[in-house]
Amino acid sequence: MSKELGVLIVGLLSQQESIHQVNVSRPFPCVRNIKIHIPIDKSVKPVAQRLRCLPFGTPDRVEDKLKELQAKDIEKVSEPSSWVSPLVVVVKDTGDIRVNMRQINKAILRETHPLPTIEDVRWKLNGAKCFSRLDIKDAFYQLELDDESKPLTTFITHKG
Repeated sequence: MSKELGVLIVGLLSQQESIHQVNVSRPFPCVRNIKIHIPIDKSVKPVAQRLRCLPFGTPDRVEDKLKELQAKDIEKVSEPSSWVSPLVVVVKDTGDIRVNMRQINKAILRETHPLPTIEDVRWKLNGAKCFSRLDIKDAFYQLELDDESKPLTTFITHKG
């Protein structure tokens, strides 16, 4: 059925085949007037990690990323924080830059939600004719943290 709809393609497309596809790319919308609280296990001792050295040739990429984050309303911290994570530059084609949140992740109290199985999803999609894909890369930047949770996400760069 999905082959007939043109949404499932097995193998490579030939010149005569086409897929019914609509490309719409919009930024993920900001969630306003709702503040997110990150629950922490208070028995876990806070860790303020040190700065990691930047790989050679990456300071310009790091500068660009920091400007991008500030444009997304990521606030600069000017006071001490008990939780500090290092910025990590992953040298890929994209020049990916991430914050290593491993230490704080150990202290976060997680909610558990069961994930659906393939069979569950398959039965729910039975008879569906339209499918969509949502890429929510960096969507967590769209959520505002409450004042108690903000210091938990502090990270250090070569600029402080």
